[in-house]
Amino acid sequence: RNFNIVKGDENFIIDGKLTDQAGDTLSLYFKNWSLANFNPFLESIPLELSGVTNGRFGIFRNENITNIFAGIKVSDFSFNEVFFGDAEFKTHWLEADQALAVDLNIFSKSSADDLYKILGVNGFYYPFDEKKNFDFDIAAQNLNISVLEPLLTSFSSHIEGFATGKLTLNGSNAKPLLLGRLKLQRAAMMVDYLNVVYSFSNEVVFNENMIQFNELTVYDA
Repeated sequence: RNFNIVKGDENFIIDGKLTDQAGDTLSLYFKNWSLANFNPFLESIPLELSGVTNGRFGIFRNENITNIFAGIKVSDFSFNEVFFGDAEFKTHWLEADQALAVDLNIFSKSSADDLYKILGVNGFYYPFDEKKNFDFDIAAQNLNISVLEPLLTSFSSHIEGFATGKLTLNGSNAKPLLLGRLKLQRAAMMVDYLNVVYSFSNEVVFNENMIQFNELTVYDA
């Protein structure tokens, strides 16, 4: 049975069902649907969305583990009031590998109005592997790090700047492993306890057991 919401030119449809039976799928269809419609349901977590989405999102079960597939495009995407641009999110299940392939890309416009990728998350999630669940490559180019501000409220009320670099995400659900390097540019953070804004630059290295700041330069702004 379909569940259909129409709001002007916006359309949101829920179709199908989620069970343990093979072939049963719960599908969500979006047509010009504003992501802000979901924000009232996200008030309990530091998450606010904006943008217009089109496409399909599906959920099904495989051996009692829930998996998803998607083909979604979002225009004018914003996350926690930080504008990014246009986003594409695709997933599909690889039965032979027992893996979920994930392809997330976010594009922004340069000063010359050319599109370039500011974030790419591409790889595989293995829900049944007991040792390795993640195999992802992450690439950032001038990614606005102020999107992290709601996650740092315990010690900082403001963060800004941009990050460029490459990371990999491996490991398991119990012990994810993030490795790689990010170059920070025009970064600054308010340390609320000291009531001081610090500006910093240079490279951040993610190692297995630590996060290393190479030749970190800090300025009391």
